[in-house]
Amino acid sequence: MLRMLALIVLVVFTSNLVADEKTNKVLKDLQGDWKFEKLVTAGEEKPAKNIDNVFFTIKENTMTIKVSDSAGETWTFEINVEKKPTWIDVETKRQKFVGVYELNGDTLKFCWVEFGNRPTEFESTKKNAAELIILKRVKK
Repeated sequence: MLRMLALIVLVVFTSNLVADEKTNKVLKDLQGDWKFEKLVTAGEEKPAKNIDNVFFTIKENTMTIKVSDSAGETWTFEINVEKKPTWIDVETKRQKFVGVYELNGDTLKFCWVEFGNRPTEFESTKKNAAELIILKRVKK
């Protein structure tokens, strides 16, 4: 019985280490500056002129959204790399969002909602009231 308990503890501990390593690698890949390419809210795409000067900076588990050279607002986030698509939970000073994200090269997509069920696809409609954000990495 004691061996079985020790084995279970070892398996759980090892699984957590593997998940933490995957999470750390993904977080490392997300770091940097990102520029808005597209923003769709509740199925309505925002004009390019509204997002031309909007940037995200991701550092560790925070993202700062800035318009031009403003100080911006910093949000915190958590990811769950075990879920497909990968889950993200974002907390601002006033709101909490649940969503999914996808990193493909220098393109980062978020799809999240403030109320309701976590999106399972990268789609924003009036019905799901999701925000779809597509960002491009800023090359230095």
